[in-house]
Amino acid sequence: MINQLPLILNLKNYIKYIHVDWNKVIYIIKQSFRYILANGYLFLYTVIANVILGISQTYEKVGIFANTLNILMVAIIFINTIDLVMIPRMIKLSTIKNENIPRTLLENNINIQIAITIPMALGMVGIMPGFYSWFFGDEFYETVSLMNVVAILLVIVPLNMLISRQYLMLNNKLKFYNITVLFGIAFNLLLSIALIPSYGIYGAAIARIMTEAILLILNLKELFKEQIQIYFDHIFKSLIASLIMYGIVIWISNHFPNVWYYTICNIFCGIFIYLVISMLLKNKYIVMLYKNLI
Repeated sequence: MINQLPLILNLKNYIKYIHVDWNKVIYIIKQSFRYILANGYLFLYTVIANVILGISQTYEKVGIFANTLNILMVAIIFINTIDLVMIPRMIKLSTIKNENIPRTLLENNINIQIAITIPMALGMVGIMPGFYSWFFGDEFYETVSLMNVVAILLVIVPLNMLISRQYLMLNNKLKFYNITVLFGIAFNLLLSIALIPSYGIYGAAIARIMTEAILLILNLKELFKEQIQIYFDHIFKSLIASLIMYGIVIWISNHFPNVWYYTICNIFCGIFIYLVISMLLKNKYIVMLYKNLI
């Protein structure tokens, strides 16, 4: 604190003290409560699954499920960061009278994100056999089979977050979003209670996937009112490129030692293969992303 004193003394002539309008403060706090569910529902889903797993299964199962989800969350946060960067641009464009500009940008963002998350999901499945042993330890071998199930969340969750932040919130549809999230929490709780005691970590995974999928359907139904299009021909191209990439990545994972530098090389190899094949297939959104990056 002492090293900040010279700065405070030099700035005192530039600082103006104003009266705080507590009514405005209370209003802002009340408004901020509307965003609690939007920022915390993923955490609630994980807590629900972990608590029920802890009660009905073993702590080892909780660790396997939590660590697998944590790996996924790293990738989801990476995608989410790109999403957050786009929000200021969406806000600026939403003030433009030409309604086609923000709608086109949103459409491009959705299709680009799908083209990114499909290979990420398959890539996560592909590297997991060579990743878990040096990162978690051999006792976490079940993370491999669990990742095969939950990897689809890497496509669904970021897409839900993109629609909510770049469309629902910016178009004052937060009430609709909060209602769907509350429904999702209740649905996830009921499914978890029904499935986890019998199916363990896979029951928790199925409950999470079904909840996110239903939320996505509801969000897409609302989104399509704006005539936003998802181009399935380009999704098919992404899927073909991703499957070829997956085959090569899984071959490397099964034929090379399970050490960290081989995993890193495998990741970069998978990225390169996916980009090359996508270019050859003329995937519009990968080409668009590549041109914007260079």
